[in-house]
Amino acid sequence: MIRQINYLRSLAVAIILLAFGGAVSAQEYREAREKALQYLRANYQQFGLTQNDVTDLQITDAYQSKHNQLTHVWIRQQHQGIPVFNGLIGLHVASTGKVYHLGHRFVAELDRKVNTTSPSMSAAQAVSMAMLHLGIKEAAPSLKSRINDRNLLYEGGNVSRCELYQNG
Repeated sequence: MIRQINYLRSLAVAIILLAFGGAVSAQEYREAREKALQYLRANYQQFGLTQNDVTDLQITDAYQSKHNQLTHVWIRQQHQGIPVFNGLIGLHVASTGKVYHLGHRFVAELDRKVNTTSPSMSAAQAVSMAMLHLGIKEAAPSLKSRINDRNLLYEGGNVSRCELYQNG
């Protein structure tokens, strides 16, 4: 009976420590993501960028490496919510809060270089052109639903066994 009580106490302590440890690491993860954004916005000139070049950003991926405890944060440059093709930077945040970077592909003076925010073709045309480029001769999938002005969901056809999601 005493062994059972000690076992249950040990189990309860382990669960509490795991729960607390998970909350701390989740908090540290959020802090690393925020630290990366703050760093980029505070040091934009170091990258040859303007303040406007780093105002519309999206974190596309973030993860922590087990071997060195760095949190790798990948940030996409956008203009009016539209992703910039290959506009990416990887910032790597140490547990101390220090931010490292290796380079970036952001577009400098982006607001001067954008010539339109309207698509040059419809989503259906884009799907058809992609199929043509890939050599797919089957019927194009049909529009299933319109999520918003820039996001449409297609289904059917022989392009894929799953639904084809077209963003943009």
